[in-house]
Amino acid sequence: MRLSLLAFLALAAVPLAAQGTPGSAATGGVQGRVVSKDSVPVSDVVVSIAGRLARSDAAGLFTVRGIPAGTHDVEARRIGFEPIKQRVTVPAGGIATIRVVLNEVSVRLEAMRTVAEGMLGDGNLWMLREFERRRARGVGRFYTRREVENFFSIGTAVAATTPGVREVRDQFGNWSMTFTRCGSGGLVGGVVAVFVDGMRAYGGQDALSFYRPNDIEAMEVYRSVSELPPEAVGDACAAIYIWLRRT
Repeated sequence: MRLSLLAFLALAAVPLAAQGTPGSAATGGVQGRVVSKDSVPVSDVVVSIAGRLARSDAAGLFTVRGIPAGTHDVEARRIGFEPIKQRVTVPAGGIATIRVVLNEVSVRLEAMRTVAEGMLGDGNLWMLREFERRRARGVGRFYTRREVENFFSIGTAVAATTPGVREVRDQFGNWSMTFTRCGSGGLVGGVVAVFVDGMRAYGGQDALSFYRPNDIEAMEVYRSVSELPPEAVGDACAAIYIWLRRT
């Protein structure tokens, strides 16, 4: 009887061991190459998948890891090329390989119109309706391309133009922004939410490193909980919105 019981327990343990830890293989990655329609590698392309970002290197190669398994949109954009979106299925615990082909567009001088303190290209106005609506409220700080494009980084631009924000460097040499109105305690802590084209980006301030100031058409900065737009309220005490140039 005892032998039968031991045999039963041994058999029952097999499928449990095979299952592994729940969620251990729930993510995967995507690797690929970005090329032009003439198959020439394209560098400095920002690739976005499920809120995670990567920038293509000189050979057009990129890798994005930590993506939930399943089917996702892959968005790729770089100034001078048409933005593209395609689908990819990410295997649990594996890597999907894709090829992204961008069509170059002729850079043209767009008609410009004055908008409050700066200039915005007419070709981008369709994606800046929320920017303009919030600017009309008068809560937060708002910047156009012309006001930030000559700075070294987005963080430098924000710190140099926004009262109550400064750049600090940690022991590893990494730069980040601190917002004096955030405080150091409470449920929201010091989280700074980052939104790219209206969508919250994974990684907070780290997401800003994938973009340069001259990639931006417009930017919004909210320095405290009381200034936050409704969609940013939650775990954040401050927020930065960037709207990317399309050409």
